[in-house]
Amino acid sequence: MEPIGKWATRNFDFSMEDGSTAPSPQSGLPEAPPRGEIEPASPIADMARTPRSVAKPVPQPSAKGVTSFIGNWKIRDASGGSCRVQLSSVSTLDLYKASTVRCKEKTLQDINSWNVRDGDIVLYSRGSIVARLVRNGSTFEGKADGLSAPIVLSR
Repeated sequence: MEPIGKWATRNFDFSMEDGSTAPSPQSGLPEAPPRGEIEPASPIADMARTPRSVAKPVPQPSAKGVTSFIGNWKIRDASGGSCRVQLSSVSTLDLYKASTVRCKEKTLQDINSWNVRDGDIVLYSRGSIVARLVRNGSTFEGKADGLSAPIVLSR
């Protein structure tokens, strides 16, 4: 592709005041050494010959640790109230979608995503952690933000 506009011309005079000629824009690359000659080593030349390392992918949440938690769960609070939470496998960036049904507590109603961190189930509302539930046998127990009593998550 050639440059266009008033400043671009094919007939530009590259001669200098002392009579020498400045390199043209097309000749900005160094010339290759004649065959048989060895090019002197330079850090830049070495970098050009060294293959670039491939960027490592950003670690994603492990689906292996998540699949066993997908499905319907029951949340019980200390007052005896309960509701349901659906933990989905639908990914939203680094979290998974969640939804609740019949929760009386506003804190629990707002749960909309979840993930597994170090074997614990972490429940989120709009990106903020609502509760981190630690395994206790076949259930998960923890305290939700805004609730004074602990909650229990079970199947």
